[in-house]
Amino acid sequence: SAELQVDRPSCQIDPTARPINTLAILKILFMSAVFIQWTLRLRSMPFAQRFFFAQLALAMVVENTSGILFIFDHENSVLYNFYIPLEFALLCAFAAFSFRSRLVHAVLLLVVVCYGVVLFLELRQGTPIIFTKSLLLAYATLTITFSVLLVRLAGSTEVRLWKDQRFWVYLSIVVFTGAVIPYVGLMNHLYTSDPALAKSLFGIIEVLFFLRYGMVWLAGALLPRSPVRA
Repeated sequence: SAELQVDRPSCQIDPTARPINTLAILKILFMSAVFIQWTLRLRSMPFAQRFFFAQLALAMVVENTSGILFIFDHENSVLYNFYIPLEFALLCAFAAFSFRSRLVHAVLLLVVVCYGVVLFLELRQGTPIIFTKSLLLAYATLTITFSVLLVRLAGSTEVRLWKDQRFWVYLSIVVFTGAVIPYVGLMNHLYTSDPALAKSLFGIIEVLFFLRYGMVWLAGALLPRSPVRA
């Protein structure tokens, strides 16, 4: 007896096709959602936090552009050569206006200038910004400064600390920059001795990304709906 033969569709996978990077897409969507949330509360934002919002806007542009470039297998590290110095300057301005002290303004301005000089000399030598000692200086400054702001807030807030919107803003910076300091120091050694291990440890930065902007989302949710005075 004759057998009925049916052509089956091919299920072969194209070896040249790039897999969808779910994490990169998730980061883009999450970052965009956080930025939109803060944008909708812009009018109720205290004056000092306008500098934090400017840093958030810059981060959204850079992180999303970096994610898109990564998805399509293009180089994205050059973006951070511009982003990290601007991030440091904007967060220092945010801290200065949060303290409202001329002395603190002067000290932070001096640190920013010193950071700029050291960074310029390091980049002239061809050092990638993620490995620069100036990055450690910047993040150490931010960690110490916002830790002091957290302590001051704990002693002055009139509500439960975790209900104070500023707590989550300050903590998001301290947790990220404080954790990155030992990571960068470790990477400086690992990239010369064991590049594969160094690349695998980059997942730590991804975790810190979601932790940082998760706290920023909480801070945005606690912003009052009606405008407030700075």
